[in-house]
Amino acid sequence: MERLSSGVYATVEFGGTTTRLALVNKAYDAGKLVSVKIVEKKVVLTTTPEEVFTHIQEFFAGKEFIAIGIASFGPIALSKADKHFGFITTTPKPGFQYTDVVGEIKRRLGRPDLLLGFDTDVNACAMGEYLLGGHVGVKSIAYITVGTGVGVGIMANGLPIHGLTHPEGGHIFVKVHPTDLDFPGVCPFHGTCLEGLVTNNAIAKRRNCTVHELEALPDEDPLWPILGYYLGQLCLNLLLFLSVEKIVIGGGILQRKAVFHALKAEFPKLLAGYVRHPQLDNIDTYIVPPVFGVDEGIVGAAAVLDFDLER
Repeated sequence: MERLSSGVYATVEFGGTTTRLALVNKAYDAGKLVSVKIVEKKVVLTTTPEEVFTHIQEFFAGKEFIAIGIASFGPIALSKADKHFGFITTTPKPGFQYTDVVGEIKRRLGRPDLLLGFDTDVNACAMGEYLLGGHVGVKSIAYITVGTGVGVGIMANGLPIHGLTHPEGGHIFVKVHPTDLDFPGVCPFHGTCLEGLVTNNAIAKRRNCTVHELEALPDEDPLWPILGYYLGQLCLNLLLFLSVEKIVIGGGILQRKAVFHALKAEFPKLLAGYVRHPQLDNIDTYIVPPVFGVDEGIVGAAAVLDFDLER
């Protein structure tokens, strides 16, 4: 694996609603990434591929950087044996199906040999948390985001999990809450999978409002504990299947503290004492918010290159 050096790197975080572009200073000590500091950043709406790629081209024009890390919503193609390597593939987001992210960025920047790393936004965030989040002694981390979609990224024994493609934990099926049985869900593929039940669009559909009006919903809305019940099941499954040592969960929906509180209340009830470990004695240190806040995706995209994904 080629050793990366300290200096300026480019990052792109493709999100379902917004895309974040940044230049960052990455610092290494004895070959290990020790810090990522944002030099310049810009947030644009993820409207159409053409508009987003134009923003990328304009933002990075004339700027010097060593390499670029890209973190994208999925599904994406990560295998170099796949003819669609570097693409967003079967996303439900209109207009982005089979978008050549890697190829188009190299073309727009005029650098066909540009050193580049590419992974899902949630895998990237898991990498950033693992390398720079201060989780001392932790070798396995699950990173969850809940917003326009639900994503799950996994670090296991210090490496991101890849297989046929990458984890798609947002589309698992969960036990439906007794008061939510009539809701058909909003996932165009699976209806009432987890993503179909807890995203901003799912909440808006239940409350007959737009996603922009969700902030006006009161903290006492009975829907928040239901979301906590579903997300508690996701965390339980991650513990039981992968025995992760830390769960980091963020995204727009988790800005609602009532959801976070409900999730932490549901998780131990669902676990029912089955797994015993000192780390589970304090849920507040086992299930935690992201260290880097709104810049989590930028730091994650910067970390992607450190796992030798496209190189």
